[in-house]
Amino acid sequence: MSNDSIKLLAKTGIAAFLLMCFVYFAVNQASAAAWEPIKQCWERPIEKEDGTPLALEEIAAYEMWYNEDDHGLNWELAWTVTNDVNCVTYTPQGTGGEVCFNGFVVPTYGGEKSKVSETVCHMPIEVAPSAPKPLRFLM
Repeated sequence: MSNDSIKLLAKTGIAAFLLMCFVYFAVNQASAAAWEPIKQCWERPIEKEDGTPLALEEIAAYEMWYNEDDHGLNWELAWTVTNDVNCVTYTPQGTGGEVCFNGFVVPTYGGEKSKVSETVCHMPIEVAPSAPKPLRFLM
């Protein structure tokens, strides 16, 4: 075998190895876990903290905050929704750790926000990957 043939085989082998590595990592990235959406709802408060009635018009909006996978350390504002909305849906993006929600009432009169409820947490449910369609032989 000539020196040029050995060099060509070495280059081809390296290229094939790199291609196999690329395919392996591409397939593994594509098969990352997918999670079912989580629906979080709340009841509209009907009275203020002092016990007096709370009219719908006194609620400007609701703020919904979420925290994913980090044990409540970093809360992020996910939605600000109008006063006629009482559910939000979130699809987890993380590694399958707990997803927690917190909500606040934003008053129309510019006062201090108040909590909708206590913190609620959910464990995400993984979506099973869909199987490929069966082979169909051509005739």
